[in-house]
Amino acid sequence: MPPRAYEDDGTLVPRSEPGAVLSDPDEVTRRTVRMITEGVLTSRNGVDLPIRADCVQLHGDGPRALQLATRIRAELEAAGVRPAPLHQVLGLPTA
Repeated sequence: MPPRAYEDDGTLVPRSEPGAVLSDPDEVTRRTVRMITEGVLTSRNGVDLPIRADCVQLHGDGPRALQLATRIRAELEAAGVRPAPLHQVLGLPTA
């Protein structure tokens, strides 16, 4: 999931390379919404890669993780996406 950069073959750009981890909240939000709504992930070279994403994993270890998660959720909802708990997405029973 974005906030990482991807190669043209869909693999992650190694963290040791510049630009491997995305830090611009606008870009991360835009990429996430596009991935979910259009089924496209853009590589670091501008190649559009088809992708099917049923869920988004957000890491909570960044200093602004909560703000970013809130923003991404709001943008997804504005785009017509209805967030759901993972157990619903996977069709699992609740505990």
